[in-house]
Amino acid sequence: MFAGGIPFAFGGGGARFVNMGGMPGGMPGGMPGGMPNDKEVDTTKLYEALGIEKSASGRDIKRAYMKLARTAHPDRGGDPEKFKEIQHAYSILSDEDKRKLYDEHGEEGVEAGGRPGGGDPFEAMFGGGRRRRGPPKSEPTVHQLAVKLEHIYEGKTVRMAVTRDLFEEDSSGDIMTRDGTRYRRKQERKVLTVHIEKGMRNGHKIVFPGDGDVLPGHEAGDVIFVLKQQDHPVFQRKGGDLIMKKKISLFEALTGVSFVLEHLDGHKVRIQSAPGQVLSDETVQQVPDEGLPIFGHSSYMKGVLFVQFDVEMPTKLEFTEAQKRALGMLLGATPPGAAGAASAATSGEAAAEEEFIETKVLQEADMEARKAREDLANEAEGSDSDEGGPGGQRVQCASH
Repeated sequence: MFAGGIPFAFGGGGARFVNMGGMPGGMPGGMPGGMPNDKEVDTTKLYEALGIEKSASGRDIKRAYMKLARTAHPDRGGDPEKFKEIQHAYSILSDEDKRKLYDEHGEEGVEAGGRPGGGDPFEAMFGGGRRRRGPPKSEPTVHQLAVKLEHIYEGKTVRMAVTRDLFEEDSSGDIMTRDGTRYRRKQERKVLTVHIEKGMRNGHKIVFPGDGDVLPGHEAGDVIFVLKQQDHPVFQRKGGDLIMKKKISLFEALTGVSFVLEHLDGHKVRIQSAPGQVLSDETVQQVPDEGLPIFGHSSYMKGVLFVQFDVEMPTKLEFTEAQKRALGMLLGATPPGAAGAASAATSGEAAAEEEFIETKVLQEADMEARKAREDLANEAEGSDSDEGGPGGQRVQCASH
């Protein structure tokens, strides 16, 4: 027993506090570290937000969240505030430690980390926190992995050969540690299978725990691949969205624009302005669901394609077909679709190809919906960081 009468018990999981109910001047009963719990706390609100019972498993929580996200997301016409509540509930209940704190002490306990200021009781009492046991870990080996925007759109699996250093104890070795032990250095080649998932961010870390160098007296380090996104000639990336610039004539701006875009995976989509719409210079319009897959939600959600038009024009004009033809003659332009229609009339192959082109109408850019999609991707990035820091990802490898 320590001075001051603070009892400890040992065994099983090491040192632990014994609950004394209420220590004078120190640790009252209730939340660990002295947070009182003499008032009732709500520990059901977050479960109700997801429509699940408190006994729900981790898989049930994720399934409920995914189901609600499909209908409650602002892109699907849902209420943004309601969607934020659903996201908040999932961020806590999907984390085992946070869920335990919530079940015991409500949201206030989660915010405090179970203790005022989220501190460590060992550190507060003895001047130092609990330290990592066992040998130190070797430094990670970091490689940059160049990826094309097409790989991020479709996903890709690559096999990467890496070489790691190992040190074997050898009395004749040319490497000696401070304690006089000699080692011989050797190298081992491994082949790692790297899965580039749809929608991964530039700078995302893919971590292979324990596949890195093994220094004397150390645990094996990690191998980390950091994605380095390459520039694309047509598209720029902004989070889960794509941006492209499109030059159009004044005639197209006044009478309507229509063009066929070949996307990153080869599929074609016809993009056209809404009837009667006038496109001014630097106007930005969006094409829904033609952005990148949203990381962590790629099976059902994509960003948008923003199109910025480069043209000078009046703010709004409407023309009759006769006026369009007259203006076309003045401007020396061909009305949209006229040349294509004539060609298609004489070419069965061109007409058949037209049947496989999907037509989508431009919409006003919705920045609130874009923010909600980015929040989802940021949440998914953080959930994969157990081993590799922000954006980390645990994977299996194939060794040869």
